[in-house]
Amino acid sequence: MINSKGIISAVSRIYGGNILVQRGQRARGAKHNPRFFAIKLIRDELKISLPGLGRLFGVTHSTIWYNLNTIEAEMKGDQLLRAEYESLVNTIRGLSC
Repeated sequence: MINSKGIISAVSRIYGGNILVQRGQRARGAKHNPRFFAIKLIRDELKISLPGLGRLFGVTHSTIWYNLNTIEAEMKGDQLLRAEYESLVNTIRGLSC
């Protein structure tokens, strides 16, 4: 079973750099902030609360809420971004086997 640290580590490896310290930055070549993907993955896969995610990423729960809304809105209008997220979900799920 994968945990939040495993997801953060996997996303950091895939996109390069430490996503816990990448506030406001995007990985090279990324259309979005990989932290947003990590936050969404942890929320979707592990059902961690917004305050819990805030503690994990060192931000307030309202920042987490904003990040989730941002990535979800972007994914609604961008099929490639949605596909990238789904690929990341499958990769993470594969790690937990």
